[in-house]
Amino acid sequence: MISSSRIASIRSIRVANEARIEAKKLEMDTKAMEDRLCAVRMSVLRDQQQLELERSQMHNGHRWKSSRKGHGKAELKSETRNVFDNQLNENTKKANQLQRSENVRKWNHCEIQNWLAQIGLEEYGAAFEFNNVTGAILLKLENQDLAHLGMETPSARDRMLKAIKALRYGKASFAKDTEKAKRIQRETLEDKPSRIHWSHTAPMAGIASEHQTLVNAADAEDAGHSSYINRALEWKGQEANARSEDTLWSNPAFEVTNGELIKGTLNEEKEHEAFRAAVLAWRTAARPVKNPAVVCERKEKESLANFGKQSCWQCYRVGIAGAMMEDLISRKRFCSAACRDLYRKECAHLMDRRQKANDSELDPAGHKVPF
Repeated sequence: MISSSRIASIRSIRVANEARIEAKKLEMDTKAMEDRLCAVRMSVLRDQQQLELERSQMHNGHRWKSSRKGHGKAELKSETRNVFDNQLNENTKKANQLQRSENVRKWNHCEIQNWLAQIGLEEYGAAFEFNNVTGAILLKLENQDLAHLGMETPSARDRMLKAIKALRYGKASFAKDTEKAKRIQRETLEDKPSRIHWSHTAPMAGIASEHQTLVNAADAEDAGHSSYINRALEWKGQEANARSEDTLWSNPAFEVTNGELIKGTLNEEKEHEAFRAAVLAWRTAARPVKNPAVVCERKEKESLANFGKQSCWQCYRVGIAGAMMEDLISRKRFCSAACRDLYRKECAHLMDRRQKANDSELDPAGHKVPF
């Protein structure tokens, strides 16, 4: 049985442990409170610095510049002047746009065709010209009008409407530069020399000097004609020689100098022998063989191809079917007598093993032992 002093010592140890745990918890709580207090102090310090910075940027203690002292009529006059200038600029811009739109209203068919080519819709130029679309009509076109003009795709109609809108507000550079382009075109047409047809020019043979070769060989017509006649005669002579050398057939358009096939005097057996001799010569010339083993192997392969192949029942060697040795008992073919005798020995050994196995399964009375 535990004594009272022992119980008292255990209780004192337990109380001391609990007190130590509580002290550690209090210490951790105080550290957490100190960290929070430091964070609060830092935030207050940052707010105070921000407030001082904002105060330094104020004008005479006021946040807004307009509320300072001395804000009088001079600045008010400058602001009204700026508003008046902006209105004047807008009015001049509108006047320029109206002037440009007036220039577009005076467009003719040629200028509309150029404008269509500039925006990439020149394929609809024929429809615009057929319907007599002028500049004044162009500014009034809408989506339905464009569909009537043959613009079936919505993307093409959208592009056209955007371009027309740009013309209305004077944003297109083509309306501004039309007259300038016309003037430049007239000046270039006046300065450009007229074209001359090739039939009215001097031939190149007359331009060349005495010691200079011809630039164009077609100018020397006499020399070219004589060279052509010589080439034609030479080609005809070669064709005649070729016909005379050929003895098998003849061209009925010329004189018959040969034609053994038509006459029926061709010896077919002689031609066949010549063909076979040529094939044999080609084979021997293309594949020269000096090794006798290779020759024997080739002959063996040729004989196998002619008489058929068959494998030995014992060694599985492939040989000629006619050269195989047949066993009269088993009716199987072998390549040699040795393979045949070996096969017979293996069969006899297998039969002995089967007989011994059957004898071991029988009892002394000759009955089969059940398992």
